[in-house]
Amino acid sequence: MEDKNYKKGVAHEFGLDVPRDYKKALEYYKLATEETPHARRKIKYSNFSIVETIILLVILITGIIVDSLMTFPWVGLFIIGMGFTIVSIFYLKKYWILNGYAYILNISIFFIGLGLITPYSVIKPYLNGITWIPVVLLFSVSLFFAFSTLILFFIDKNKIYLAASIISFLLLIGTIVSFNIDTPDKLYSFVKVEDGIEITGYRQNATKIKIPNKINGYDVVSIANEAFAERQFEEVILNSNLKRIGANAFKNNRVLTSIEIPDGVTLYYGVFAGNHSLVDVKLPSDLEVIPISLFEGCISLETIDIPNSVTTIYHKAFRQTKLKNIDIPNSVQIIGNNVFTETQIKELNLPEELIYLGTLSGMSYLETFNFPKNMTEIPARFLESNKTIKHLEIPERITHIGEYAFTNTNIETLIIPNTTTFDEGLFFQSKQLKAFTIPSSMTSIPKNTFAFSGLETIHIPSTINYIGINAFGYARNLHTVTFEEGVKSIESGAFMFTESLREITIPESVITLGSEMFKGASKLERVTVPSHTIAIPDRFLEDAYSMKYFNFANSIKTIGASSFKNNAFTSVTLPESLQVIDDYAFFGNKQLQNITFNNNLRVIKTHSFGSNTSLKVLDFPISLISIDDYSFNGCSNIETIYLKQNVEIVGYWAFKTNKTMTVYIICNPYHSNWSLYWNPYGATVIIQ
Repeated sequence: MEDKNYKKGVAHEFGLDVPRDYKKALEYYKLATEETPHARRKIKYSNFSIVETIILLVILITGIIVDSLMTFPWVGLFIIGMGFTIVSIFYLKKYWILNGYAYILNISIFFIGLGLITPYSVIKPYLNGITWIPVVLLFSVSLFFAFSTLILFFIDKNKIYLAASIISFLLLIGTIVSFNIDTPDKLYSFVKVEDGIEITGYRQNATKIKIPNKINGYDVVSIANEAFAERQFEEVILNSNLKRIGANAFKNNRVLTSIEIPDGVTLYYGVFAGNHSLVDVKLPSDLEVIPISLFEGCISLETIDIPNSVTTIYHKAFRQTKLKNIDIPNSVQIIGNNVFTETQIKELNLPEELIYLGTLSGMSYLETFNFPKNMTEIPARFLESNKTIKHLEIPERITHIGEYAFTNTNIETLIIPNTTTFDEGLFFQSKQLKAFTIPSSMTSIPKNTFAFSGLETIHIPSTINYIGINAFGYARNLHTVTFEEGVKSIESGAFMFTESLREITIPESVITLGSEMFKGASKLERVTVPSHTIAIPDRFLEDAYSMKYFNFANSIKTIGASSFKNNAFTSVTLPESLQVIDDYAFFGNKQLQNITFNNNLRVIKTHSFGSNTSLKVLDFPISLISIDDYSFNGCSNIETIYLKQNVEIVGYWAFKTNKTMTVYIICNPYHSNWSLYWNPYGATVIIQ
């Protein structure tokens, strides 16, 4: 069969000896459908292919499904773009009506796939932090399409291939350029965590950073502990996906001036600690907890707005800032220790519903504050080092005050209810305190209560049965102490270095006396101890340089080491019950001229009376058994010594005194056993 209609159709399609006319060509192809199958294909591809439509729909649906199932949305886009491009190229030559809707639609799909969706499959993941994988794929695809379409153009001379090749070359250049772009995975070190990405550090030296929304397709939800510690960023922008900022994440950034923290972020301790230049902070509106040391050391921070959502402010949160005023919302239920230490806050209005209040120590500017109605205890070191509060009255609802609550303050007057008790060191180093009334609720004066304070007078009521270690130690202005009967025990150092005290009478109720009780009380002249006292403790009155009068109770059996060292006695009569004088007991009593020994004394230990340069006569009792080494060493003015028959031991240099003295040894069978150097100066010895 002659295919003349088909030939006429071809002539009109390609403009062979006739003008190009796709409409007439189609009419001749329709007439030629019985002549040749080529004509039938021409008619088929005059309209958009159903098969092509189905293929493109399958590609589109597949890409969407892949995107929905995978973390990496660029994969689905890449499938769609590449699928559209390949299908369009396959059908490109078959759509012969170049101004027909099917051809135009196919060309549009081709350019959408190659020029839009495929590069967008790189742009989108780049924005989400995925970089090198899609860029490498696009590089490969661009390289393939650039050269393949160029070859097709040289074969077919179709300008569409040339356009496709140019676009592919542009994409190829773009991928090469993109390799040198600083993308999130190049800028940040990170790890995968359960709910996304946690940034662990910064790889570059930039001074401005923006935390990306995504890396590798995952939301950036966390900044790790110390991730940017010691880094000096001038600007930090946090993303809206962020959920956590780890401990010390931006610690010691000394140039950052402002920070805005998105809602929904949980902060951990010390995030901005040591940020010396930080002046402007916006906290999340839904923040519930301000963690430990969040802004500690932010020495330029003068103001901050605490959101109404905050319920807890933990320890040292604003320590060492420049805050002068603070508005604490009523939502806050817990304020930890030292939250505002070393700030310039003068007035602190605490929420009445506050459940727990920690220490306000180190707030040297604080002048006024209120006790919340739920507060029943004052914590340890509550107002330590405050220098502006002079007078304070504790509410009746406060039942207990913790240790060292008012140490190193300038408090002059403190009124405590009779239902309130307190722990040790209440007024430690409070030098402006002059007097204090001990509440009836107290049964003891704890350790260091008034140590190093400015206390001048104190009355100890009968309710007190115990005075702790160093309770009044170093209270250098204390000049008057009065007791009611009731105290049973006074611990060591209770009145040591009370340099203004001149006289004290210890009540008969006292059973136990501690060591060093009046050590260093340099003006103390007279001390009366209970009549039933059995032992004088070690260093009891050591270095009490003015001490002259002491009632040596007849019950005393032992005088402890250095008990009366460096006192001002001129005469001492030892009690009849005394048996032992310990080391250095009366050492350095340079004014002591006369000492009367009792008839039950058995032992005088080393250096007991050393350097007593005013002693002249020593008449030892018959009961004495032992005189230890150096006992009277340095008593340079002794003239006469009487040693009785029971002295078994006289130690080394026991009487290294002077050459002119005379020693009388009376009926003593043991003297040949004494130390060879008991009398090193060779003073005269007369044996009777």
